[in-house]
Amino acid sequence: MATAKSKNTTSNSRFLDEPLFPLEDAVQPISDQLEDLDLMVDTAKDNSKKPADGLTSNESAAIHLYTLQWEEPNVSLYTKLNNTLRSERREPLKPWFRYLKLILTALYKLPSLRTTVWRGVLGNLTDQYDENHIWWGFSSCTENMEIMEQFVGKSGVRTIFNIECINGKSIKAHSFYKKENEILLLPGIYFRVVGKWSPSKDLYMIHLRETPPPRPYLEPPFAVTSSAEPTSRSSTPKTTPKEQPKLTPKSIKKPPQYQNKELVEELENSQSNLWLDGRNLTDKDMQIVAYNLLRNNNALTHLYLYSNQIGDAGAQSLADALRENKTLTELNLRANEIGDAGAQSLADALRKKKTLNELDLSFNQIGDVGAQSLADVLRENKTLTKLNLQDNEIGDTGAQFLAEALRENKTLNELGLTYNQIEDAGAQLLANALRENKTLKQLYLFLNNNISSSLKDKLKKKDSRLW
Repeated sequence: MATAKSKNTTSNSRFLDEPLFPLEDAVQPISDQLEDLDLMVDTAKDNSKKPADGLTSNESAAIHLYTLQWEEPNVSLYTKLNNTLRSERREPLKPWFRYLKLILTALYKLPSLRTTVWRGVLGNLTDQYDENHIWWGFSSCTENMEIMEQFVGKSGVRTIFNIECINGKSIKAHSFYKKENEILLLPGIYFRVVGKWSPSKDLYMIHLRETPPPRPYLEPPFAVTSSAEPTSRSSTPKTTPKEQPKLTPKSIKKPPQYQNKELVEELENSQSNLWLDGRNLTDKDMQIVAYNLLRNNNALTHLYLYSNQIGDAGAQSLADALRENKTLTELNLRANEIGDAGAQSLADALRKKKTLNELDLSFNQIGDVGAQSLADVLRENKTLTKLNLQDNEIGDTGAQFLAEALRENKTLNELGLTYNQIEDAGAQLLANALRENKTLKQLYLFLNNNISSSLKDKLKKKDSRLW
């Protein structure tokens, strides 16, 4: 387990006592450390006269200055600052206090993003990452894997971090390089190491998940209201969760106010199998179905709800019922509209569900966020044998999460991923996972149009379980 040393950075709150200076005054104490700093400040201020996100021009310019690249051989401000933040010594950081106060004030005003980002560095860093880890400097990341590869390259020894962050800051509107869509992680960020592996020669992957630290390593530069919740975002956002009252097992044991007499009659007369496909059933109808799943707890084993109009709220109703139901072994939700939010609700229920064997979520607009939630469940669930996710919107990021889960899962026999947005990188990760997974019998993957024919042929020859 990585230990958290008391570095001179985020554990030191002395910079909080500094007043807010204009940018040119904030950097005056470090002017002897950087060449042409005054010219760079002028550039930052000229480009920040109409700041976005409610920032002042000086606050926006502080971020802009951080993103500027000094001409070689001169050291850029971000390099000098981060080297100082990561140092064990306290004294070198003191001249930076004014600038830290200004830039952190700006960054804390930006919304916090809950998303998945990438960061690449040269070399193999896997030995440095065990259970927990702290990053002491500012960390530039991107939601786009291709942009990350432009910086770290596609050859040579390199480590790629896949990071689930909850407090990322999008600085695109304040950056000199707006096309990079940079997400900045603040100093003192605390990670749990989810996994690490090497998918190919010279390439090392580390999966990190931001978690609340055992103690604050970075104090806010001003009072932050508790209402500022992280904004969820994925690299491929699909569905926005609707505002719905969350059901509880207690509430779904009561008859719902909404009535559908025909549906109620069918549910009451059902035996072990119930087909409700193509009925134009909605989220409100799922409250009735959820209520029945609890009342009819000793009979129904197969429920078919494909080709309806079920959204994320309906999926949540079903998920709440699944936590209590003891008999259902197959649930088919093919061709609905549950999206990422619905997939997350069902995944959460599956953590405790001990009877469900087959789940069909194909044609449901599920993206990488939903795939991540389902992948997390595959690490824990011991009963699911068939999972169909075909015809969704899962890309390489989602494929990576599923590949990690397959390395640990010992019960899944069949996984459907055809007609998604998976490309060569994601396909290779899934194929590599099969080297360790010996229980999966069929992985339907190759009808993703973005996977090259040459890779398909290569992977087919190596593993007959790939289709």
